[in-house]
Amino acid sequence: MEFLYKVVSAEARNNDELISSLQDMVNISIADGWSPSGGVCVIYRGGEWLYGYQAMTRERDE
Repeated sequence: MEFLYKVVSAEARNNDELISSLQDMVNISIADGWSPSGGVCVIYRGGEWLYGYQAMTRERDE
């Protein structure tokens, strides 16, 4: 069994925007057959989350 791996990312000006954007990107990937793997990584600066990342995996199609 072989797995594919990708990272979904989002960028925003504030926390709420980032969460919404990253959630949308993850949901699109789930609809395409990907599964989240592990936790969410965020880059924090000046009291706000600016960038968010989520690892995704799926089995390679044979």
